[in-house]
Amino acid sequence: MPTTTNLSSTSEDLLRLSITGNGLRLQSATPPLSPQGGDLWPQSTSGRAFFYDATRSKWLSSEMIALPFGRTGNTTSGTFYLSAGGAVYTTAAQGEVMPDNATIVGFSWSRSNILASSFRLFRNATTLLDIATGAAMSGSTNTLNLDVSQNERITVQNLGPSTVANAIGLVFVRWRA
Repeated sequence: MPTTTNLSSTSEDLLRLSITGNGLRLQSATPPLSPQGGDLWPQSTSGRAFFYDATRSKWLSSEMIALPFGRTGNTTSGTFYLSAGGAVYTTAAQGEVMPDNATIVGFSWSRSNILASSFRLFRNATTLLDIATGAAMSGSTNTLNLDVSQNERITVQNLGPSTVANAIGLVFVRWRA
Protein backbone atom coordinates (compact mmCIF):
# COMPACT_ATOMS: atom_id res chain seq x y z
CA MET A 1 0.00 0.00 0.00
CA PRO A 2 1.49 3.39 -1.00
CA THR A 3 2.36 5.93 1.63
CA THR A 4 1.75 9.58 0.69
CA THR A 5 3.12 12.56 2.57
CA ASN A 6 2.57 16.22 1.71
CA LEU A 7 5.66 18.30 2.44
CA SER A 8 5.31 22.03 2.74
CA SER A 9 7.25 24.98 4.08
CA THR A 10 4.34 27.30 3.21
CA SER A 11 0.84 26.65 1.97
CA GLU A 12 1.87 27.79 -1.54
CA ASP A 13 4.99 25.62 -1.75
CA LEU A 14 3.46 22.14 -1.65
CA LEU A 15 5.31 19.03 -2.80
CA ARG A 16 3.72 15.62 -2.88
CA LEU A 17 5.95 12.69 -1.94
CA SER A 18 4.72 9.16 -2.64
CA ILE A 19 6.62 6.06 -1.60
CA THR A 20 5.37 2.89 -3.25
CA GLY A 21 6.70 -0.56 -3.98
CA ASN A 22 8.05 0.93 -7.22
CA GLY A 23 10.16 3.58 -5.52
CA LEU A 24 9.96 7.27 -4.69
CA ARG A 25 7.87 9.75 -6.68
CA LEU A 26 7.96 13.52 -6.31
CA GLN A 27 5.39 15.74 -7.99
CA SER A 28 3.85 19.17 -7.79
CA ALA A 29 1.33 21.09 -9.90
CA THR A 30 3.01 24.44 -9.23
CA PRO A 31 6.69 25.40 -9.38
CA PRO A 32 8.65 26.01 -6.18
CA LEU A 33 8.76 29.59 -4.92
CA SER A 34 12.04 31.57 -5.14
CA PRO A 35 13.86 29.10 -7.42
CA GLN A 36 17.62 28.99 -7.78
CA GLY A 37 19.44 28.12 -11.01
CA GLY A 38 19.40 24.36 -11.58
CA ASP A 39 16.45 23.64 -9.25
CA LEU A 40 14.35 20.71 -10.49
CA TRP A 41 10.57 20.54 -10.60
CA PRO A 42 8.67 17.39 -11.59
CA GLN A 43 5.40 18.90 -12.81
CA SER A 44 2.47 16.63 -12.04
CA THR A 45 0.02 18.06 -14.60
CA SER A 46 2.19 17.54 -17.72
CA GLY A 47 4.41 14.74 -16.45
CA ARG A 48 7.46 16.73 -17.57
CA ALA A 49 10.60 17.37 -15.58
CA PHE A 50 11.59 21.06 -15.52
CA PHE A 51 14.69 22.87 -14.33
CA TYR A 52 15.03 26.52 -13.44
CA ASP A 53 17.24 28.27 -16.00
CA ALA A 54 18.60 31.25 -14.07
CA THR A 55 20.10 32.79 -17.23
CA ARG A 56 16.70 32.91 -18.93
CA SER A 57 14.76 33.35 -15.63
CA LYS A 58 12.20 30.63 -16.38
CA TRP A 59 11.32 27.00 -15.89
CA LEU A 60 12.28 24.91 -18.95
CA SER A 61 11.87 21.21 -19.67
CA SER A 62 14.84 18.94 -19.18
CA GLU A 63 14.16 17.52 -22.66
CA MET A 64 15.24 19.53 -25.68
CA ILE A 65 13.50 19.13 -29.05
CA ALA A 66 15.31 19.77 -32.35
CA LEU A 67 13.15 21.08 -35.22
CA PRO A 68 15.06 20.32 -38.43
CA PHE A 69 14.95 22.45 -41.58
CA GLY A 70 16.81 22.43 -44.86
CA ARG A 71 16.80 22.30 -48.62
CA THR A 72 18.87 20.31 -51.12
CA GLY A 73 20.45 22.40 -53.86
CA ASN A 74 20.39 26.17 -54.01
CA THR A 75 18.12 28.31 -51.82
CA THR A 76 17.83 31.81 -53.20
CA SER A 77 17.39 34.88 -51.03
CA GLY A 78 13.82 35.09 -49.71
CA THR A 79 13.13 31.35 -50.02
CA PHE A 80 11.78 29.40 -47.04
CA TYR A 81 13.32 26.12 -45.93
CA LEU A 82 11.50 22.79 -45.82
CA SER A 83 10.62 20.89 -42.66
CA ALA A 84 12.18 17.50 -41.95
CA GLY A 85 8.96 15.90 -43.16
CA GLY A 86 9.37 17.64 -46.51
CA ALA A 87 6.56 20.16 -46.04
CA VAL A 88 7.01 23.02 -48.50
CA TYR A 89 6.69 26.44 -46.89
CA THR A 90 6.21 29.45 -49.15
CA THR A 91 5.26 32.14 -46.62
CA ALA A 92 6.28 33.16 -43.10
CA ALA A 93 2.74 32.30 -41.91
CA GLN A 94 3.41 28.60 -42.49
CA GLY A 95 5.72 26.37 -40.48
CA GLU A 96 6.03 23.87 -37.66
CA VAL A 97 3.18 24.16 -35.13
CA MET A 98 4.22 24.23 -31.47
CA PRO A 99 2.15 21.69 -29.50
CA ASP A 100 2.88 23.51 -26.23
CA ASN A 101 4.45 26.71 -24.89
CA ALA A 102 8.16 26.64 -25.64
CA THR A 103 11.34 28.68 -25.62
CA ILE A 104 13.76 28.61 -28.54
CA VAL A 105 17.15 28.16 -26.87
CA GLY A 106 19.46 27.39 -29.79
CA PHE A 107 20.03 27.34 -33.54
CA SER A 108 22.61 25.46 -35.62
CA TRP A 109 23.22 25.27 -39.36
CA SER A 110 25.58 24.11 -42.09
CA ARG A 111 25.79 24.57 -45.85
CA SER A 112 28.10 23.64 -48.70
CA ASN A 113 29.10 27.12 -49.93
CA ILE A 114 30.90 30.06 -48.35
CA LEU A 115 28.87 33.01 -49.63
CA ALA A 116 27.74 35.50 -46.98
CA SER A 117 24.10 35.07 -46.04
CA SER A 118 21.69 35.17 -43.08
CA PHE A 119 18.83 33.12 -41.71
CA ARG A 120 15.57 34.70 -40.55
CA LEU A 121 13.48 32.94 -37.92
CA PHE A 122 9.73 33.67 -37.90
CA ARG A 123 6.97 33.11 -35.34
CA ASN A 124 3.51 33.35 -36.96
CA ALA A 125 4.85 35.53 -39.79
CA THR A 126 6.58 37.91 -37.35
CA THR A 127 10.36 38.13 -37.42
CA LEU A 128 11.87 36.74 -34.23
CA LEU A 129 15.55 36.85 -35.11
CA ASP A 130 18.01 37.39 -37.95
CA ILE A 131 21.15 35.27 -37.71
CA ALA A 132 24.05 36.62 -39.77
CA THR A 133 26.37 33.80 -40.80
CA GLY A 134 28.99 35.67 -42.79
CA ALA A 135 30.88 33.31 -45.07
CA ALA A 136 31.12 30.48 -42.51
CA MET A 137 30.00 27.04 -43.67
CA SER A 138 28.52 26.13 -40.28
CA GLY A 139 27.72 27.60 -36.90
CA SER A 140 25.53 27.48 -33.83
CA THR A 141 24.30 29.42 -30.84
CA ASN A 142 22.83 28.12 -27.59
CA THR A 143 22.09 31.47 -25.97
CA LEU A 144 18.69 32.24 -27.51
CA ASN A 145 15.70 33.11 -25.31
CA LEU A 146 12.72 33.41 -27.66
CA ASP A 147 9.29 32.44 -26.33
CA VAL A 148 6.74 30.71 -28.56
CA SER A 149 3.20 29.92 -27.49
CA GLN A 150 1.16 26.80 -28.11
CA ASN A 151 -0.20 26.60 -31.70
CA GLU A 152 2.20 29.25 -33.03
CA ARG A 153 4.24 28.39 -36.12
CA ILE A 154 8.02 28.49 -36.56
CA THR A 155 9.55 29.03 -40.01
CA VAL A 156 13.11 29.64 -41.27
CA GLN A 157 14.01 31.66 -44.38
CA ASN A 158 17.18 32.44 -46.32
CA LEU A 159 17.42 36.17 -45.73
CA GLY A 160 20.22 36.56 -48.26
CA PRO A 161 21.85 38.40 -49.83
CA SER A 162 23.45 35.26 -51.29
CA THR A 163 22.14 31.93 -52.48
CA VAL A 164 22.77 29.16 -49.94
CA ALA A 165 23.69 25.66 -51.14
CA ASN A 166 22.49 22.49 -49.40
CA ALA A 167 21.52 24.15 -46.13
CA ILE A 168 20.47 22.08 -43.15
CA GLY A 169 19.82 23.24 -39.64
CA LEU A 170 18.11 22.76 -36.32
CA VAL A 171 16.01 25.05 -34.15
CA PHE A 172 16.30 23.85 -30.52
CA VAL A 173 13.32 24.30 -28.21
CA ARG A 174 12.54 23.43 -24.61
CA TRP A 175 9.01 23.32 -23.27
CA ARG A 176 8.20 26.23 -20.99
CA ALA A 177 6.18 26.00 -17.79
